[in-house]
Amino acid sequence: MRYQRTRSSMFLMEIIINLLLFSILCVCSLQFFIKAYTLTEKTTTLHHAVSACSSVASIYASGNGETDIIYDTYPYAIYVEDKILIFYDENYAECDREHGAYYVLVEKKESLINKISIRYYEIDSNYCYSIEAYNYQPLTPSTMEEVTVYE
Repeated sequence: MRYQRTRSSMFLMEIIINLLLFSILCVCSLQFFIKAYTLTEKTTTLHHAVSACSSVASIYASGNGETDIIYDTYPYAIYVEDKILIFYDENYAECDREHGAYYVLVEKKESLINKISIRYYEIDSNYCYSIEAYNYQPLTPSTMEEVTVYE
């Protein structure tokens, strides 16, 4: 009889050790799934940021060097102190300010060439992406008088 108890207690110990190892492996694999999900979310946000900034840059480059064309293209855009804010919801669709989870900030930069800075942020001001866009205008006799040639 004593031999059977030892054998059953060894079997119980083996099951406990197997359950412990299985639990540790489950926790490790769960961490990998959480990390993969987080990376997927960040990649999706970055992809949308690049797409949104590129769209704004294309609109600006096709215009006449003024930011009004951007403001006219986006119906929910807000124009504040020579800056344009374009808001996007959590599904990356354009929306109004109350429902915004992300926003694009467009600022005109002073230089000889028409230039804007386009930055993409999360609503809590976490920076995601930025680019600069230029609008080149052909030189005409009237604009050549404004250009200073350095020798």
